[in-house]
Amino acid sequence: MSKQEQPVQAAQPVVIRQSSGKGLAAGALVLAVLGLGASGFLFVQGQNVLKNQELAFSQKISNAALGESENAALLKDNLNRQTVIQAELARLGDGQKANGEQIAQARAAYQELVKGRVNWLVDEAETMINIAAQQLQLSGNVQGAVGVLEHINERLSRFDQPDLLPIKQAVSNDLAALKNRPYVDVSGTALRLDRLETAVAGLPLMVDGVLKPGAAEPVAADTAASWWENAWQKSWDAVKNLVEIRHLDNNDAMLLAPEQIYFIRENLRLRLLDARTALLQQNGEVFQSDLNNVEATVKQYFDKNSPATQSWLKEIAELKTLDVRTVADDALKASLAAVHNYQDDVKMRRSAAQAETLPAEQAASEEAASAPAAASGEASESAKGGVEAPQLPSEKKASEASPAKALKADAVKGEKA
Repeated sequence: MSKQEQPVQAAQPVVIRQSSGKGLAAGALVLAVLGLGASGFLFVQGQNVLKNQELAFSQKISNAALGESENAALLKDNLNRQTVIQAELARLGDGQKANGEQIAQARAAYQELVKGRVNWLVDEAETMINIAAQQLQLSGNVQGAVGVLEHINERLSRFDQPDLLPIKQAVSNDLAALKNRPYVDVSGTALRLDRLETAVAGLPLMVDGVLKPGAAEPVAADTAASWWENAWQKSWDAVKNLVEIRHLDNNDAMLLAPEQIYFIRENLRLRLLDARTALLQQNGEVFQSDLNNVEATVKQYFDKNSPATQSWLKEIAELKTLDVRTVADDALKASLAAVHNYQDDVKMRRSAAQAETLPAEQAASEEAASAPAAASGEASESAKGGVEAPQLPSEKKASEASPAKALKADAVKGEKA
């Protein structure tokens, strides 16, 4: 159906109805009731808030009063502790003073003992004697030990203390014994052996001396003889120089190969090195044996008529005359024993002096410890009975505020009623 075919509806008239006043009155009544309820609710809420504030204020005042009482108790406790600590400090001060006096006495005694020139001298002598004994054992340095003992003897002669007499006698006896011993210059002898070892390479062999042509001695011509006599003499001299006869004790020297010659020279060097080691060890038997072996080898295989060989053998002969002996372990035993006895006597006297002063020091320390203890006891008793915590300003404020608080509470109760 089209829009044109639809029927046109007629407009209906507006009817205005007049309401009655009952609904309006009911609404006003409801609003009044709601307003009254809201006012009552707000009043109750205000009263609750006010009450909560009063309770919080009262709680704060109670907490403040409790805190002040706790602070007063803590203050009282701190005062008591302070009194005890002061008494303890007094006791510790007295003990420290006593300890300081003891330390001062001990330090003075130690300084007096350490600074003693005689004790210093004895300690120095002990060190020097030990060094000299080590030199004797390691290198056989007799001259060094003699010099050390002479120095010690000279230092001891400056003091006249009777306690030093045993040390002086022991040092003098050891010094005399060392001076009577044969002296061997170990370092100088070692250098001589080293020079001989170096000179081995230049020693001429026996075969070199035999095969070397000798220089013909010039023969003066006889002016009185005839020319044919001079010619005959020259011819005869030339024939004699063609043949030279020498007596050899051992034919092996003429039959040496170059390799054997090398090993002979190396054997000589090793023997000389072993002799030097025996010298440092003060082993006289090995020292003499090595030198004898070297001398026999040179005489057997080398040219004894050569100046170099003769000088070399002369040096060996001089070294063989040295008396290389081991120094006894107790060479300076008497001196060391005398020094140790003196040191032991000093230690005994020191211990006896300490034993005498110890009881007096203990009694003084006990008296110093008992006096502060009594003072601390009296202080603790006075702290327990007589010390009272003062009333704090907050406590006064709390006590003054309590009547006002009571009046305020009564007023609130009246308003509620």
